[in-house]
Amino acid sequence: MLNRDGKQPIRAHQEEVYQTILSALNKYDVVGLNAPPGWGKSYLARAWQRSIGYTDILTASNVLVDQYARDYPELNVVKGRTHYDTQAEYQRAKQLARDSEDSIFNPLSALFTRIGHFGQTRCIIVDEAHTLADMLRSSATTSFNTSKSRIPQEVDSEFSLSKWAQERFATLNEVIRRPYVTPEQLAEFERVAAIYYSIVGHETENVFKVHREVRSVRGRRQETLKVDAVDCPAGLIQQVLRADKIILMSGTLTEDETRMLATGRSYTWLSRPYLAPAANRPVFIQSVAQELRRDVPTLAAQVRRIYEAEGRRPTLVHVTYGDAAQYMQELQDLNPITNGSANKYATEQQFRANGGLWIAAGCAEGIDLADDACRVLIIPSLMFPNKGDLHVQKRLGLPGGQRWYCLKTLENTIQRLGRGLRHIGDQCNSYILDPAFPRLWGDYKNQFEPLAIVWGTTK
Repeated sequence: MLNRDGKQPIRAHQEEVYQTILSALNKYDVVGLNAPPGWGKSYLARAWQRSIGYTDILTASNVLVDQYARDYPELNVVKGRTHYDTQAEYQRAKQLARDSEDSIFNPLSALFTRIGHFGQTRCIIVDEAHTLADMLRSSATTSFNTSKSRIPQEVDSEFSLSKWAQERFATLNEVIRRPYVTPEQLAEFERVAAIYYSIVGHETENVFKVHREVRSVRGRRQETLKVDAVDCPAGLIQQVLRADKIILMSGTLTEDETRMLATGRSYTWLSRPYLAPAANRPVFIQSVAQELRRDVPTLAAQVRRIYEAEGRRPTLVHVTYGDAAQYMQELQDLNPITNGSANKYATEQQFRANGGLWIAAGCAEGIDLADDACRVLIIPSLMFPNKGDLHVQKRLGLPGGQRWYCLKTLENTIQRLGRGLRHIGDQCNSYILDPAFPRLWGDYKNQFEPLAIVWGTTK
């Protein structure tokens, strides 16, 4: 049995998947692993990192980077410059990574650390890999002050943007090698680098929408070049995942997502079951009428009924930021709590301490409520990708667009369900009220591990 740093031995089910992934890497360039909560994916990532050598771990957000750092304090942590007290500390972290010290990054920090340093990287492990494409697309969506960034007037297409990005990247690449770099210079370099690696060599892929906007800032005319990535740039994925072998992990990693992130390299997709017994994780489908699927008063009434029927045990209700205030009003006599985008962690601690009813906005990921911290979870409405977004519009228009749209919705739903079921001995009752779920699950359930569904009737 493999030990973690010579201490705790890994469990039998972890040993199996640990060895299976290593064997798969002998045959494939990219291995995708779908493993629900409880498999100890960070534990496995660290074990593979130590075993393979010259291996980086990437994870979606700095919150998860910090979690890895707490669990494995021996790891070298690489984040953006603003997270370090001094330039010297930032440069030291990057240099240790370049010298093959075992490191943990977010994806863009990994890219910027490796720019100009083409040392040996045998393997990259990506945790929460289902978020990688959206994160990279978002990073390549940016804007530049045309005056400060010296953007010529003729930059108005992907080809002209590529030419400018190459020139500006070369200039800024020299600037950031100086002993002192301003935060503004570093920020521009990172934005230009995201464009550079996205577009150079991929100018015909129609990834970017390029346009100019003029507005008045403190009485002065200011022109901005807006660069919108309407699809995830394959070139940027290839640069971030520049290694001999890739391991992609997530609790909702589909085969479709694995294929896309492989960008033409050989791949395989493996999936593992929930470890908690089905009796501990029922998902009750109690759909409201189709015309009421977004009607907050109706949904809040259902939340109230479930909360009371479950004995007012600690209950998390997944909502959007836009709907949270109305749910709070409808349920105010139950003394619910809610959160904004800036106080999610503090609200989670309050919920842990006091229980009750949490109207949780933006909590599909990054919340770990094991055991008595959460015994009931409710999803009133599924969260479909926003059709007002340029990326969503374009993706829907491409072959397989509707399939992508539905898989993203189910991916988000299963991530939400996972907040209250964290390990093999955990227990949480979940409820889905949206009548759209049965059809989606019937069409695409083969991309996910089976849920312990208890079918109800439309109310």
